[in-house]
Amino acid sequence: MVFCPSCGKENEELANFCYNCGNRISLLSDDSFEKKVEEFAEEIGRFAERVGKKAEEVGKRIYEDLSETGKRVGKKVEDSAKTIEKKLDPEIKHCKKCGEEYTGNPNYCRGCGEKI
Repeated sequence: MVFCPSCGKENEELANFCYNCGNRISLLSDDSFEKKVEEFAEEIGRFAERVGKKAEEVGKRIYEDLSETGKRVGKKVEDSAKTIEKKLDPEIKHCKKCGEEYTGNPNYCRGCGEKI
């Protein structure tokens, strides 16, 4: 079967003219409507493949960027939680030099040896 290049209707292989619109179709050979559609579809497929690869690359970069951002945010949240914990529990004290926790009234820090 061949398709009319003018209206797209399917016609018999040996038809000289389209039964629907009357357009001449018998001179169509390797440059037939079907062949052009097939070539166009193949080009679309190659284009889609290139777009897919590019999208994958961009997706990987975004994932990596978000992962790094997430690590930085997580560290800040952890640091903030420690700061809040220090303020909420007056029994626990911290060395001003190294941040080591201590309770009671020691004279020197067990972490760095600094006088408290």
